[in-house]
Amino acid sequence: MQSNTKKWMRQAVLLLLLALPAASRIWGQTPAFQVAGSVRNERNEPLPGASIKAQKSGTSTVADRAGTFSIELTGTDDSLIVSFTGYKTQTLLVGNQRKVEVILYADTEGQQLSDVVVVGFGTQKKVDLTGAVTQISGKELQNRPVVNLGQALQGKVANLNVTTTGDPGGPGTDASFNIRGNTSLSGGGPLYVVDGIPVTNINNINAQDIDNISVLKDAASSAIYGARAPYGVILITTKRGKKGEQSNIAINSMVAQSAYTRLPRLANSLQFAHALNDASVNSGQGIIFSDDIISKIQDNINKPGTWPVSTPDPANPNKYTYASPLNTDNVDWYRAYFKPWSFSQKHDLNISGGAGNTTYYVGFGYYDEDGQLRYANENFKRYNVTGNIRTEPTKWLRLGLITRFSRQNSDLPYPYASQLGNWVHMASTRWPNWALRNPDGHFSNASNVEFLTSGGRSINSLNDLSITGTLEAEPVKNWKINLDYSYNNQARNYQDHSAYVYSWNIDGTTYNIGPSVNAVGEGGVADNYNTLNLYSSYLKNLAKHHFKLLAGTQIETYKGFNVSGNRSNLITDKIPSISTATGTQNVYDQLTQYATMGTFGRLNYDYDEKYLVELNGRYDGSSRFAEGSRFGFFPSVSVGYNLAREDYWQQLKAAVNEFKLRVSYGSLGNQNVPNYQYLPLIPIGTNMGYILNGERPGYINPPGLISPGLTWETSRTLDFGLDAAFLHNKLSLTFDIYTRTTLNMLGPASVLPAALGAAVPYQNNADMRTKGFELSLNWQDKIGDDFHYNVSVVLSDYQSRIVRYYNPNKLLSGYYPGAVIGDIWGYETAGILQTDADLAGMPDQSYLFGQWNKGDIGYRDLNGDGKINIGDNTFDNHGDLKVIGNNTPRYSYGVNLGANWKNFDLALFLQGVAKRDLWLGGDAGNNSGSLFWGFVPNFGNNVYLTTLDYWRPDNTGAYWPRPYTSSEAAKNHQVQTRYLQSGAYMRVKNLQIGYDFSQLLKLTGKARIRLYFSGDNILTFSRINKNYDPEVVNGSWGTGKIYPLLKTYSFGANINF
Repeated sequence: MQSNTKKWMRQAVLLLLLALPAASRIWGQTPAFQVAGSVRNERNEPLPGASIKAQKSGTSTVADRAGTFSIELTGTDDSLIVSFTGYKTQTLLVGNQRKVEVILYADTEGQQLSDVVVVGFGTQKKVDLTGAVTQISGKELQNRPVVNLGQALQGKVANLNVTTTGDPGGPGTDASFNIRGNTSLSGGGPLYVVDGIPVTNINNINAQDIDNISVLKDAASSAIYGARAPYGVILITTKRGKKGEQSNIAINSMVAQSAYTRLPRLANSLQFAHALNDASVNSGQGIIFSDDIISKIQDNINKPGTWPVSTPDPANPNKYTYASPLNTDNVDWYRAYFKPWSFSQKHDLNISGGAGNTTYYVGFGYYDEDGQLRYANENFKRYNVTGNIRTEPTKWLRLGLITRFSRQNSDLPYPYASQLGNWVHMASTRWPNWALRNPDGHFSNASNVEFLTSGGRSINSLNDLSITGTLEAEPVKNWKINLDYSYNNQARNYQDHSAYVYSWNIDGTTYNIGPSVNAVGEGGVADNYNTLNLYSSYLKNLAKHHFKLLAGTQIETYKGFNVSGNRSNLITDKIPSISTATGTQNVYDQLTQYATMGTFGRLNYDYDEKYLVELNGRYDGSSRFAEGSRFGFFPSVSVGYNLAREDYWQQLKAAVNEFKLRVSYGSLGNQNVPNYQYLPLIPIGTNMGYILNGERPGYINPPGLISPGLTWETSRTLDFGLDAAFLHNKLSLTFDIYTRTTLNMLGPASVLPAALGAAVPYQNNADMRTKGFELSLNWQDKIGDDFHYNVSVVLSDYQSRIVRYYNPNKLLSGYYPGAVIGDIWGYETAGILQTDADLAGMPDQSYLFGQWNKGDIGYRDLNGDGKINIGDNTFDNHGDLKVIGNNTPRYSYGVNLGANWKNFDLALFLQGVAKRDLWLGGDAGNNSGSLFWGFVPNFGNNVYLTTLDYWRPDNTGAYWPRPYTSSEAAKNHQVQTRYLQSGAYMRVKNLQIGYDFSQLLKLTGKARIRLYFSGDNILTFSRINKNYDPEVVNGSWGTGKIYPLLKTYSFGANINF
């Protein structure tokens, strides 16, 4: 008992002795205390999840949803270490503070080094890239009042060429894309890949759902996709949720009004009458407008309504005069057909977050756009739904499901193209003195407005559904196995109703001015696409040696089916359907399908991120070619040398942070050719032109000729690149110069006798070489703590030349070896003939016309033979022709300026082309250039404000030559230097001003309200003819005769909670 007591006492004394030093330290120390605070970025946005750690005690916590935190410190000499991914870590001495506000600034240097870029079947660190790849954030594309993704991308990426206008144009018109210039004579554009799924169109993707876009430009970066990507790849990655992220709801909404950027302006009726009389007299004809009619036109201009603009037709008293010089109205038909403003709206809802091992993102989008036609109901709608769900049931397994659905509806007037052309063309053919409305208030027959108000409709709907299931297994660290299957279905249905159109007689009865027979056409298209990808990657690091190997296989199948029918003689136009028509019923269908399979591999190696090598190879097969020609192997290699990683570079590191040289070379096949070119197809027809046994039977025609050896076109690209960063990565630069050679393009075969009776098939017998460069510069910095700004510039150029082509005589009417794509051949203008001496001393121009007068064009005799002609119209004998310009857009550029000051933000985007030559005069013998010349040697004469300065004896210093209303006009309308136009322009593509009310309203967490104003295409600087917009110069009915480009002003809100 005593021994136990002594033992206990000894233990108690020992514990007391041990406790005394600790107690003394506690009694001499400041008590622990709580420090509260918040973590925000330089834009005053909270940073939820930021790490806060006490430097001495090691206690740590993370900022909550509002960016706020509370942490216990053990003394006033302790410090807080605050960090967040992508931002510079801060160490803060607390002292006696009990509340701190921490501002973290973006780590631009570290962030650029660790930036990850999406590439084919994976990602790579930006610093390790050896191919020509550009990536932009989805944030750059949002809050723009644009109908499609192409409009948002235009000018954002060097040498990504986007055409936003189409023929005939109008609401819902798709943009078209091109990477690095001319591709193939048979056409061809980039491959589109969205979340790993190759798609045929990206215009229907909602920009609000996009996380980032990568553009693969050279063969080395595109080679992993093989024969589907000979001319580049556009990779789109949609948004996804983040682990540990609380539910985030974002609402983005805008309303907008649009107007045309430019629209031709007709001369008034009085100016028109005098000009037309001059041109008619010049053509050896009498005047068209009498003095009495001119007087009435003047009266109606001075006081509208003084005289009836239409009178009964003497030849048919129950009808008003139609398209007559007796009319006395004053109508600018462009502004009669097109209204000054149209309305559009766009609304998006996004929900994202992460719970446990699962993340989710769901996006909903709605877009509604009206058209510019004044008397028509034009409408386009698009609905988008995007879902992205990912889960990790185990540490080594990741599953994903991506779904995208879009629906597009367009409801437009039936075009009646065979009667009207399009409405820009129609306006060009209407004289300003013709009546818009008759005296009874009805639209005149000449106006054709009734085609818009009571004609038929063209209604289309397109459903696009994509589903992708993904599986990623990592059985051991750094070895990943990926399997994904994707299905895409596009289902389109349409109805075209060609209804009767009625105009009014004077007695109130009606008569048909539309088609002689009303009709309806209906159809449906179903396209089904399947693709399966299985690939595996392995990453291995051996000291400073880094290896990554990727290998896989892909199979894809496509099957398309469409069926259509039409029937005439509708019982009533109020119920247009095939079943309510009584005429002959015609039914058509078409089935098309193809399949490809490929095996691919990629090896990446780098030594200490200093010496970089990438090898790609793909073995592809396509059913589009004959057996024996279906498979091809397409390799590529790229290397990089990062000089900034060398020891000797360290003394330059403060000024030049990165300096990497790149070289790549690769070969890609092009399978994007029509199906069944190698098979002799037998055309089948119905309703033969002869009656046999009382009916018109079906029939077949002999098959066409084929080229049995038809095979891949091949695209080979050599690229030299430089990536550099300066001044602590405030300034970054990327420059590439490249040569792309397209071999074995489809060209014409040898000339065969016409007696053969069959079309000559194409052969692989043409080559083309494209050379170009692209430059990207970016600067970002701040002034003080509140003002942040950035400037980025992209500049690119390309030019293509034919290397091989079957044209033994080198006719200028086609391609020939040595031809530069886009060259414009024409005459050199000597001037306008002014005097008798000019007429006597001019070369013999009788090749163009027999009679020449003062005011006509004199052409220069370049070959000195005393005659003006085209020789043999060959490269070796082209007479007096020469290359006077080139219509390829040269030196395309984009300039982005951005700034943030406290809660204000400003963005300005300029886009343009520095050099381009355009011939807008069309063909001299028709009215395709009527917007340019005014008077043409065909139907469609008109006078514009731009064409009033024409030669007259009292206006010999005029810009335009002597006008004619006959075919004689063609002699002055030859392609020539005097009237060659500059297509260069600079456009304020977007201006956006916003204000964030979050701080003013004291919102917490992720709650945010931002209001903004945005304008697109709001200002254009160009020397082009004022009847044209520099981006609207083509058209099947003549130069510039397509739907006008729009400038749009919008007001919107970004709301997060």
